[in-house]
Formats: sequence, C-alpha cells, structure tokens
Amino acid sequence: MPATRLGSDVRMKYDTNNTGGATATWTELPNVTSIKFGKKDDKVDATVFGDNGWTSEIIAGQGITFTIEGSPEPTNAVYTALFDASMATAPADKLLWFQLDRSGIDAANKYEFQAYVSMTEDYSLKALAKYTCELAMQGAPTISTPVSSSSSSASPSASASASPSSSASASPSSSSS
Repeated sequence: MPATRLGSDVRMKYDTNNTGGATATWTELPNVTSIKFGKKDDKVDATVFGDNGWTSEIIAGQGITFTIEGSPEPTNAVYTALFDASMATAPADKLLWFQLDRSGIDAANKYEFQAYVSMTEDYSLKALAKYTCELAMQGAPTISTPVSSSSSSASPSASASASPSSSASASPSSSSS
C-alpha cells in the first residue's frame, strides 16, 4: 500500500524580500486551508488529411496555477503583501516570489517561482470569512533538492538561482500515433 500523505505536509511560502534565489526570506502564507495545483498545456491542432480523422496536437506552451484558500488575517504582513499585490494596477507590482515546499511528501523538493497574484475575499453570512488567492506562475519553476544526508558528496540537482534558464523542468513530448 502506498504511503499516505496529508495536504498539511505541503507549505506555500512567500519571499518577503521579493527577490527569490539565495537572498530570499521565505515566510509561510497565513491560515492556509487548501492549496490546489493546476497545470495546463496549450495545444495547437496539427491534424492533416493523412491522419485519417485522428487528431494530432502539438504542445505549444504550458502554465501552472495555484489556488490557495485560507482565513484572512489583515494584520499579518504576508497577507497584506498578497492583498496589496492583488489590488495593484501595475503588472510589476502584482508579480511576487513564491516557494511550494513539498518536502513533507516528496523527498524534500521545493519549487521556487514568480507569479502574478489575484485575490478574492468571501464574507458569507453563516460562514467564516475566507480568502482565495490565485498565483499564475510566470516561466518555469526552479526546482531544488537538498543534499542527501546519506551521501556527503551529493549536490543539489538544480541551482538555487531564480532565473528560468537555470530551472529544472520536465519537457513534454508529443506523439502523433
């Protein structure tokens, strides 16, 4: 039977320096009750007459979105930064650094990325107030795997740099069969 994992073993963090990489100061988002991961592939139809009616598509782009839900805490600095970014009008002010820390479930992998922030708050009459924050990742994440404690010569599999060119990411392949 596979190991059972809890959602509470995953953390979403925000860089209070908004720099990413080695100078980042990661702080957990407050009062999170749910983190949802969504990946989509943008496909282009490449079907030709010779495909005998079978669809043939090519992946032309990909994107990742996180939807985070929690209880609003207006006195928390991280919550305030997310709210302010969502209210900003300049695109650069909506772009923040985040880290998805899956070390509780996935052999210590952490995904660092920049994302545009959108937020809603829900004030239902007979329910707790809640916020929903959508993070639209820009570019590929940087994936870091800490040094294994079983081998002293092991090194991280990906740079801690925040630049997309040094990111470790899977490249999708397409098949027309």
